[in-house]
Amino acid sequence: MSDPIARSDALDARIAEATGTADQIAHLMRASRRNRWLINVLAVSVAFDIALSAAVIYQQIRVDGITHRLDATVTTQRQKALCPLYQVFLDSRSARARSASPDPAKYDHAYEVIGDGYRVLDCAAVLEKGP
Repeated sequence: MSDPIARSDALDARIAEATGTADQIAHLMRASRRNRWLINVLAVSVAFDIALSAAVIYQQIRVDGITHRLDATVTTQRQKALCPLYQVFLDSRSARARSASPDPAKYDHAYEVIGDGYRVLDCAAVLEKGP
């Protein structure tokens, strides 16, 4: 028979090894639960991010449509208001008025600006169609 003290020491070593293994298993189980929780949080946050991105894209499409309609409306209103006025100014241009102007260069520049506005708004087509 072997020495009881040696057997007791061997048993203590095996118990310590088993206890260490049990502690490792408990630690791994806690880590596994924490990892599952983090994975669930990550999945929810990804789903929320996708939903939020879809909502932002939808709103951007709506804003683009509204902006386009607003731009068309504003352009139409500008044409209705400014084209007849530009036409009156352009029709009033004369050599006599230019010579009476204190600064003929400014007079010419003013009519260049009016002519540019007339062309940008495509007033010739608008006035041709009528109100």
